[in-house]
Amino acid sequence: AGTLCCADGTCRADCPKNIFKLHSYRWRFTAGDQAPEVVEFACREDFSMSPNPYKGQTNVCPNVALIRLNFNVQLHENVTCDDATAIEIQKCTDVECATVEAPLGLNGVGCINGAGEHYWRATLNAPFEPDTLYRGRAVADRIISDPSVGTAASPDGVKMKKDYFWKFKTASGDCNIENIMCLPSFSEINSISDPALNFQD
Repeated sequence: AGTLCCADGTCRADCPKNIFKLHSYRWRFTAGDQAPEVVEFACREDFSMSPNPYKGQTNVCPNVALIRLNFNVQLHENVTCDDATAIEIQKCTDVECATVEAPLGLNGVGCINGAGEHYWRATLNAPFEPDTLYRGRAVADRIISDPSVGTAASPDGVKMKKDYFWKFKTASGDCNIENIMCLPSFSEINSISDPALNFQD
């Protein structure tokens, strides 16, 4: 008698006031430039993928030697985008790809730093060999974000933190063209600044 039933299940003369327990919640964020990272996706509506050839793929067309990696940030035009050694494609000499041959030659090296999409791309000097395991490598020291976007940590921007590796295997024979997709599907050219300029798809 003379006691109160309190919220904590006890009975006493005076119930204690509500006691709030303190909890912690942690999260990470950056206040500066982000380091470049490879963005992975298997296939989109425009049939693009990153990395290309896709990691783990076992039927890569030997005659379609296009290399492409999408990144989460804009890449440095004067450093990464002109560097043919920023991405390496190497032939594996064993099934585990523990050892590799010298990097293959690349040409057509460049970047697309569009609105919301930033990727590095190149083509091989020669087709892939059929039925062969390859290793791709994005070399961290050579992939640098563009300092013109935001506040850079250094004059050359922020470097990728670690190398990105992926493996793929080519098919036993070349592939035939199955379909063609043009992007944009319709476009009108209003003017050409240089009449001698050559366009190619």
